[in-house]
Amino acid sequence: MVSLRTCCLCGNIRTGTFVLGTLGIILGGLFLAPASEFLNHHAYYVTEYVKSEREVGKSMDDDEIPRMAFFSRVFFTVLLSLDVIYILSCVLLLVGVSTSRHMMMIPWLVFTFLSLVNHLTLVLAFMISLPDYQAAVAVFAAAPILLLMTYLWLVVYSCYQMIKKEEIRY
Repeated sequence: MVSLRTCCLCGNIRTGTFVLGTLGIILGGLFLAPASEFLNHHAYYVTEYVKSEREVGKSMDDDEIPRMAFFSRVFFTVLLSLDVIYILSCVLLLVGVSTSRHMMMIPWLVFTFLSLVNHLTLVLAFMISLPDYQAAVAVFAAAPILLLMTYLWLVVYSCYQMIKKEEIRY
């Protein structure tokens, strides 16, 4: 497997991993507030959405609204749960880097790898379902994000390998 020696061409792998974990906690925490606020006032937002759609002239069946509200609540609950899991994996990543314990870094590596596979699957699904030029746009729009996620995963994996080798020596 590829092992990187530096992070972003100039920084230490440990420092880059530590910064990555810290940014993950901060960005994950920033997402917690709006998602939990949306879930607290979910009925109000669904009612306002239905009202605005009806004002525009779109017809919404009364049978669709409860299903839409249920799907919306489940979707945001899953997003909130995944965000909490990501924050916890970032905390474990920081603990693993600062105490030189490679096993603590595994949850972040697994979670991020599964996220990477999920994003790649979604891009492939869009490629299959969209017409020719739109599929190309979907690939070119998603490529930088996928490449960045892959690079950041490789940075943390390289740090994991480095810490594991240090633990074996002692």
